[in-house]
Order: sequence, then structure tokens, then C-alpha cells
Amino acid sequence: MSSSARSVLCVFLLLFALPVLAQSDDCEHPNPSIILGTVRNAHERRPMTDVFVTARSPNLQGELSVSTNAQGRYGIPQLPPGEYTLTFEKEGFQAYTRLAIQLHPNRIIVVGVELLAAAPEEPVRVIAPLQSSTWAPRPPE
Repeated sequence: MSSSARSVLCVFLLLFALPVLAQSDDCEHPNPSIILGTVRNAHERRPMTDVFVTARSPNLQGELSVSTNAQGRYGIPQLPPGEYTLTFEKEGFQAYTRLAIQLHPNRIIVVGVELLAAAPEEPVRVIAPLQSSTWAPRPPE
């Protein structure tokens, strides 16, 4: 085989091999999607930092959790298509769950939420009526 024929053969092999090599390592989920958004305080309408955002889906092995940044933003990348449930949690605020989020292949879904402050816990007071009783000192022995 001449050197020019070998060169042409190498070029054709490379042209056919490049698409295969360029494929994602994640062959199980070839069209990953992203869920992103901003979490705000419902009363003040300000972005909230350090809110835990958890994604659950039958298409995930377990669950994925991220937290919001200083601007209240979060992003959960590389998600396989399917139905998702998102839970937003932060101490001092009511947890919020968003159900039935449909994620299609190769899409970006924006889910913004506002969290309400948790109701303050009131101390428990026990109030009972005063019952009268007679008390007499014990006689000395």
C-alpha cells in the first residue's frame, strides 16, 4: 500500500472515529437537562442564600442536593429527562415542595420560589385552677 493510500485511509478512519469519540461518557442519559432558578424571601422579596434544594426522581439514583448562592440562585445540571420533585429548605422558613416538574431532553427549566417565614414557636404554658387544701403543721414527736 502506498503512503498516499495510507494517508487517505487514516483520514477516513479519523472522520468516522471522531463522532464516536465526541460522544458523552454518560451514555445512559445522552440528553441531560438542567433545572435552575432563584429562591426569595416571600415577605421581603430578597434573594435567599444557603437554601438547600433537593431534586428527586425515579430516573435518579438517590437524590441530588445543591444550595443557593449569595444571589439566591441554584442550578442542578446533568439531569436525565423525567418527572421531578424539588424541595426547598432553610432553617427559620417553611419547607416548600414543588411536585410533578416535567423535564424533557436537552432542556433548561426555570423554577423560582418564595419561602415563607416559619411561624414562631410559642412556649407551652400549663394553666390549672388552684385547688384549696387544708394544711396543718405536723405535731412534734
